[in-house]
Amino acid sequence: MLRVPLLCLAIFAAAWLEFTVFPGHSYLEGDTQLYLPMLERVDAPGLLSRDLVATSAALSLTAYDEATLLLHEGGRQTFRRALVEQQLVFRLAALVGVFLLARATGLSHLFAFVVAAIVNLGATLAGPAVFLTDREPLPGPFSFALTLLAMGLLAHDKSVLAAVAGGLAFLYDPILALPFWCVLFAAFWLDGGMRRLVRPMLPVFLVFVLLLANLAQLQPGTSGEPLFARVPAQLAIFQRTYASHLYIGAWPAGEVYQTLALFVLGLWAAARCWPLLTGCFRWLLLGMGLCGLLSMPLSYLLLDEGHLSWVARLEPTRTLLFGAAASALLFGLAGMRAILHRSPWEALGWFFLLFMLPVSRGLFDFLRVTNGQRLSRFAIALALAAFLTGLLWGFAGASARFVTLAAPVVAALALANVPGLRAASIPMRPSTSGLAQWAESSTWGSSVFLFPDAGRAGYPSVFRALSRHALWVDWKSAQGVVYSETAAARWQERWRDTMQDGFSTAGLERMLPLPIDYYVLRRQNQLAGARAAFMNRDFVVYDAEDLRNTAKPLRVNP
Repeated sequence: MLRVPLLCLAIFAAAWLEFTVFPGHSYLEGDTQLYLPMLERVDAPGLLSRDLVATSAALSLTAYDEATLLLHEGGRQTFRRALVEQQLVFRLAALVGVFLLARATGLSHLFAFVVAAIVNLGATLAGPAVFLTDREPLPGPFSFALTLLAMGLLAHDKSVLAAVAGGLAFLYDPILALPFWCVLFAAFWLDGGMRRLVRPMLPVFLVFVLLLANLAQLQPGTSGEPLFARVPAQLAIFQRTYASHLYIGAWPAGEVYQTLALFVLGLWAAARCWPLLTGCFRWLLLGMGLCGLLSMPLSYLLLDEGHLSWVARLEPTRTLLFGAAASALLFGLAGMRAILHRSPWEALGWFFLLFMLPVSRGLFDFLRVTNGQRLSRFAIALALAAFLTGLLWGFAGASARFVTLAAPVVAALALANVPGLRAASIPMRPSTSGLAQWAESSTWGSSVFLFPDAGRAGYPSVFRALSRHALWVDWKSAQGVVYSETAAARWQERWRDTMQDGFSTAGLERMLPLPIDYYVLRRQNQLAGARAAFMNRDFVVYDAEDLRNTAKPLRVNP
């Protein structure tokens, strides 16, 4: 009687542990610096009308903005709360999906839970620059989590629920959900047993396709782009410089081979536990892994060689996530099978591969043990694999087998303390928040700001997101304009004219004729003889009109 409540409690506890400890979550540390201004502009179209990022059409093929605005307006929540709540719910969905897939092979509830919790510790795919468990609340990770849930539900013959989950995934990110539906269409035509499961799902999918098409038509700034439009030469150079993950030819050395190696090892793990895999399970994991693998030659031919602009915008190589997830799950299943067959050394090998995925920056970065940091990660993965093997070997048949729950807990706590494993957090400095509050309450909403001495720092983007005020240019914005030739050229021109050569008072004087309303400098660059519009511990703000009327030359306070 208590099994279901205890299982639900354990799943929620595992999701919370991974949400707060490792991999953790973040806000305004990555691409939410770009998405939040877009959401603010959709919510209030009069805001950020002069900002390069906020006026882009990046939300045209997703219901991410509609869902977030529904929580923001209907639930009277801040954008931060609306996004973080969605993120936690979808972390739970991913964990449940992997758990259901593991259960479909016949594993007990306890061991399926242990495998799912470890798989959801994540992995880094350095080539397409995506994560198995992303720390940022973004549409791609939301779609990926819903797709895992749909796979788990379908593996237990819950066709309608799987269709709803897969349809929601399609609304959030059609590209990441597409492999799921492609595999189902193939199974419908080729496998009579799967046809019974898939048939009731097709009308549901059609409803979600029509819904996304209608939502896309309502998005501002969406225009029909010719199917065979090519990436202009200058934009291609810009993309290779500021978004190199779009082009397979620009991936880190050996990343393609690492991806192929992961797929081969996943097939080997599948062969080791093949009798445990049902027909539906085989279709889902192997079919979607194959879809991800095929995205590499497809992207190379259509983008690297064919220069088709829509391929860069859709980023099909992100579907490699399914190959990584399938391999991770199969590693766990193969290890569990080895334990059941009393082969602890084989189990140790499979669990080592499983733990190396969250420990490595790349898929198999541990093969290049060239420094102490990589050697320490190798040792940590081996120690965690030995710990899990020892627990399973000692308690698999005992009444105290619940002790194996310690494995994912210890793994999350250990990985959270590995130096350099996660991207360094950007502290939300009170001075940045105070500056944003002043700008929102004391300046016109259409005002444009520039941080001429910020260089490549991230705080200008944080300021834009918090203050809902436009930036003339900043480093992070380059990633938000990589799909538009006009916006990219404008960003390059602005960066060259204001920040490329670093800060100097002479350079600041040359900027004054630009249509910038406020200049924000760090306190160490405070100007002598110029009246400050605002000042706090870290920043000093100058009205552009005041600077134009200040005696020249401008100079920094000694």
